[in-house]
Amino acid sequence: MKNKKMTKNKILAKNTIILTIGQFIPKLIAIITLPILTKAFSTEDYGIYDLIISFASLLLPIMTLLVQQAVFRFMISEGQEKQKKYISTSVFFVFVLSLCIFAIVVIIGAKANQRLDLLILAMVLYFFESIYDVIGQIARGYGKNLIYSIAVIIYSTINMIILLLAVNMHLVNIKSVLIILSISYFIATIFIFLNLKLNRVIKIKEFSINILKEMLKYSAPMIPSSISLWIVNLSDRLIITYFLGAAYNGIYAAAAKIPNLLVTFYNAFNLAWTELAARTIDEEDSNVYYSKLINSLFSFCFGAIIILIAFSPLLFKILIDDKFSSGYNQMPILFIGVILSCLVSFYGGLYIALKKTKQVGISSTVGAFLNAGINIVCIREIGLYAASISTVVSFFVILVYRIFEIRKSISIKYNKIDILIGCVFLIVIIFNYYTANLILLVLNIIIAIIYNICFNSMLKLLYNKFKSIWRNRKNV
Repeated sequence: MKNKKMTKNKILAKNTIILTIGQFIPKLIAIITLPILTKAFSTEDYGIYDLIISFASLLLPIMTLLVQQAVFRFMISEGQEKQKKYISTSVFFVFVLSLCIFAIVVIIGAKANQRLDLLILAMVLYFFESIYDVIGQIARGYGKNLIYSIAVIIYSTINMIILLLAVNMHLVNIKSVLIILSISYFIATIFIFLNLKLNRVIKIKEFSINILKEMLKYSAPMIPSSISLWIVNLSDRLIITYFLGAAYNGIYAAAAKIPNLLVTFYNAFNLAWTELAARTIDEEDSNVYYSKLINSLFSFCFGAIIILIAFSPLLFKILIDDKFSSGYNQMPILFIGVILSCLVSFYGGLYIALKKTKQVGISSTVGAFLNAGINIVCIREIGLYAASISTVVSFFVILVYRIFEIRKSISIKYNKIDILIGCVFLIVIIFNYYTANLILLVLNIIIAIIYNICFNSMLKLLYNKFKSIWRNRKNV
């Protein structure tokens, strides 16, 4: 059992490192481009741009019906011949459905006399992103995480290069940035397509209605969940824009950039974790392994959040233009929302492994209604705080629901002492943050380092794996 556990840890660590590199470099590039965008855009323009990007999370589940999640899950457990049917069916379905929705939205937009130029460019972006998403999940289904990560890096690098060229030519505006993003997705998709030699796999004769029904049966219950999580994560932006204006949304969006750094790193882990959970769910010792992993994840999330909050005063000063400074006080609340979001996603991986996608939808829908309700009721009274607080409350409710509901299928034991220690450290860090006292802010950095050295068990696992890979490389 110990050897199996070590093997699973090594697989998880290896895939997490590969995917983290694929997520880290794009995030680093996003950090580099953030000052360019916040300087080039007014707060109102940045708010509009952020809304367009945010709408992708709402429209993509509709444009794909999330069959990309199904093709990933079923490719893991099927042989090569049936994989071809899943791949061909998912690609053709997403291509046709995305084009149809593209046409419908543009026609409606034209009749509604909306800004047709921006609408068309946004829909082009969503179309290329949907194709990229399904091709990327096929790569993951094959276990080609390195190719998947390289594609993400290619997307971000091309995005940055073209954006810098646009800056030099004084062409940075919402339209040009949307075009740049579309080109980047297209090139990244072609990279995956050619590396996987999908031209030999994707055939119209492999398209199967029965396979499509099977995938939709799996993915359909996840659509309400995906849309609900969009509401929890991003309806804030719509409500802020409606009640307070696009400029306030720009401020809120800029404040969320630093907390979302953790989301990027966690997404890499979650991709590796979801794959591992799907492959190991039927093993005898899975409950013990999942218990140890969730406790390690708690310590990692606390450690990452504590580090980021400690360095946020410096990061905010460097990365965010002064005109967005009123968003500074939102960040600790947004950080708490992020840590809850990460834990919610972990349990989502277990539901996917169990193929119980209905439960994912129920919990997410409850959280979505709660989020929107708190937001609408409170935003006139407490302004931007309504958005950040409602996000925390809704993710907390989703997390509690999933913790208790998952007990019906998996027995997980929690290290309550470690969780309590993490909470205490987090409270101290947040208190010092709000004092804005230089001595206490420096103390925060020391506290953050101490916590991560003493209590962050997952960080130690990843460090040891990285050290092992580096030693093996030197010995070659």
